[in-house]
Amino acid sequence: MRKVLEQIPTIFPIFMVFMLVFAAICTAFNYVLIVYNQKTWVILNSLIELVLTVLYIVNITKKDKIPNLFFLPLLSVIYLLLLSQIIDDVSHAYLSIHAVICFVCCLIVSFFHKGNDMAKAISGILNSLLLFAVLGVAFLGIIFGDFGSTTIIDEVVSQRGYHSAILINFDQGALGGSTIVNIEYNRTKINVLIGKMVVRKTLYTAEWGEFQTMTLNWWDENTLLINGMPYRI
Repeated sequence: MRKVLEQIPTIFPIFMVFMLVFAAICTAFNYVLIVYNQKTWVILNSLIELVLTVLYIVNITKKDKIPNLFFLPLLSVIYLLLLSQIIDDVSHAYLSIHAVICFVCCLIVSFFHKGNDMAKAISGILNSLLLFAVLGVAFLGIIFGDFGSTTIIDEVVSQRGYHSAILINFDQGALGGSTIVNIEYNRTKINVLIGKMVVRKTLYTAEWGEFQTMTLNWWDENTLLINGMPYRI
């Protein structure tokens, strides 16, 4: 156990790099993470980051050589931007709360390094700017991020069950909205602890209200009929 704790200063940056690479791979291959319970997701992720931060602080004070992790806040911002592209069924408010916790944890860890004064000053200025940016975006996400609603109108599975066509109504009130048809590739589904991962792409986008008269039918495993018009997936 003692040896494990001694590796905490290394585990924290490895964890962040792993999460960044994970999000980048998901983005590259069009995977989305569909979360079943957004509160559980936020609590679990935030708890891991907070525990690793506390363990890092406790153990790093006992070491003479402290790794320079001034880049962690920037790394966390890139990770959070990628995460926002691949996660589904988590509100902007919860995403914003997690973003602030994740960034602040990385910011705290980045303080514990022994470098020259110039490097500390530059990293301090850059990380402070990033902090204001994250807090500003998070504030907007909490206050205005969930304006409107997203509703699944219909879901049609192909004959062999390889694909699902999902009709979605995105309602923004007086601002209008849109109608979207997403395709999920069911054979790529991976069940995880907090939800599922699946390859998804947007096949069709139209104005709000079109969903009211839209029909979806599978012609074959690779062709979806939208209002009678064929679309290859």
